[in-house]
Amino acid sequence: MNASGKVVVGEAIDASGHGQAFRWVNGTMTGLSEARGVNASGTVVVGEADDASGQPQAFRWTRETRMQSVLTLLLAAKVVTMAGWQLRSANGVSADGTVIVGDGVDPLGHRQGWIARLPTEDNEDCNEDENEDELEGRDQGD
Repeated sequence: MNASGKVVVGEAIDASGHGQAFRWVNGTMTGLSEARGVNASGTVVVGEADDASGQPQAFRWTRETRMQSVLTLLLAAKVVTMAGWQLRSANGVSADGTVIVGDGVDPLGHRQGWIARLPTEDNEDCNEDENEDELEGRDQGD
């Protein structure tokens, strides 16, 4: 749940009996993969999703950009060299959406925790007001 209690992330069982992560705002659910954390305003969700080969990958979701691999975001921002790292899960995100923590596997094959600090410009889509989400939910008949 975000700081105001207006945005909730979690997991629900779908019609086929599988767990499905979600982001809920004002009665509108957005399906994700496995949500593990949400920022203070509820505009950034982080978690774990399987890639095309079935391997877990840490993700960051915003309404604007949808689901993106944290590793891909870091490489695109040229923040660090990520050769050999596998970012398996994002477990938490800072209030402003710029810092993500998670776990993965380092180049030597050891499980490690990690901290990713994204440049501020990568978070411009996180400045949306949570009331916009509430209005969006009403527009959809909820």
